[in-house]
Amino acid sequence: MKSILLLSILTLFGVKFEDRSLLSLNDVELNIDEILNSSIPESCFDGLTLTNDYRGKTIEEPKQKKLSIEFSGEIISSNKIAINFTALIGANPKDLSYYVAIWQGGKIMSYASALQTKALITSKSVGSVIFENLDVSLEYIIGFGVNNKDVNTICSTVYIPAGTPLYETIDGISSTVSMEFLGASFVISSFDTPAYNLAEQNENWVAIFEGRLTSDKFNGTNVIAFSMVTHNTNNGPVAFDELKIRRFTTYTIVYGMGTLENGAPNYSNIVSATEFEST
Repeated sequence: MKSILLLSILTLFGVKFEDRSLLSLNDVELNIDEILNSSIPESCFDGLTLTNDYRGKTIEEPKQKKLSIEFSGEIISSNKIAINFTALIGANPKDLSYYVAIWQGGKIMSYASALQTKALITSKSVGSVIFENLDVSLEYIIGFGVNNKDVNTICSTVYIPAGTPLYETIDGISSTVSMEFLGASFVISSFDTPAYNLAEQNENWVAIFEGRLTSDKFNGTNVIAFSMVTHNTNNGPVAFDELKIRRFTTYTIVYGMGTLENGAPNYSNIVSATEFEST
């Protein structure tokens, strides 16, 4: 009953449903303050888990472990830039066809226009790559991609401004996903990705698995549900309804890019995750 009531509340405030098994936001920002300060009886929110304390209401913050690709760069000589990365738990960069690409300037451009591209040939989750024959007096931007067969899977970027001092480490921007709401039969998540990424056009998606993030999740093992992102913004909520959330069970929400020929998510392209335990 609470789940049905909450879904009615969310619909009232602009969330659009798709096939009743999931819901997603289409160019409408979910205003939680507006919901919690409306005339809706406070008892309607019993049993919900929210991420913040809104105006004095007692709200439990869900415990979650956020996981994302770590990506950074530094100038190491007059003509070389090195990047360092740490992939997700369970990811094998070589087997999953990870790659990096560099462009002169401050924008991610087409794959074909990259100055250099390099496949990651390590099976370890931690590694580094060096780009050579550069003029480091110029600005550069470097992208980290999770599938060199799909050039729209760059999920992390690092910008190296002109005049950057030698050996100064610059942290990149990586795609992330969070769990925002947890109910007995629904989960609402949110994603964030670098600004150049057109989430709908590049076939981004969010999925929920039972269990922690492990290597078998990269082939879709234990997936419960998924939702395609339906807007070309670089952040927003995606939600799932009519789930059977078991108490005291670990779940993982993942954010990914690209699909298979049949339109299903390509789970080998997971770019970020968050783990949580239901209560």
